[in-house]
Amino acid sequence: MKQNVEIEYKVLISEAQYNGLMANFPGEPFAQTNFYFDNFNHQLKKRDISCRIRTYSDQVELTFKLPKKKGKDEITFEHVDPETAFTRQDVAFFMARLGIQSPLVFQGSLDTIRSTTNCKYGLLCIDKNTYNGITDYEVEYEVYKNLKKGLNEFRDILAFFGLTYVKNCDSKIKRCLSTVPPESD
Repeated sequence: MKQNVEIEYKVLISEAQYNGLMANFPGEPFAQTNFYFDNFNHQLKKRDISCRIRTYSDQVELTFKLPKKKGKDEITFEHVDPETAFTRQDVAFFMARLGIQSPLVFQGSLDTIRSTTNCKYGLLCIDKNTYNGITDYEVEYEVYKNLKKGLNEFRDILAFFGLTYVKNCDSKIKRCLSTVPPESD
């Protein structure tokens, strides 16, 4: 189990802006898929907790994101089997500590093509996301150190491309799950 504090800034951008960023930050794009989970009564959503299983390359990890004053506590269990992730002993113990007692069920999925570039104070991520028939583009900056300098560095990168940081988007899980088609009988 890995634990860290996630502090990130993100902005939805147009396809043209995405292409411009990709041309100037030549990282190696890779694919990842997020599978989102909650229980039937949406206990996690009500507590602003998110749960995902992410697959990429040959890796599978389970992550819980818990709210805190600055950012989110990110708890990740590596090398999980998606079929048995929630019954794995360390995961089950962690969920019990959170008071999650009913089984978690699949809610939706989101595919991302991501390119990353290491910056002085964080990681720049340029994403193309597809979910529920929707494609969107975002640029994300995950701060490693020095919150203020990280935000300034992100703003400088955006300004170079004629963009301004304005929090204009929800998290990937919120965007995905808000567009899940209703179940038909």
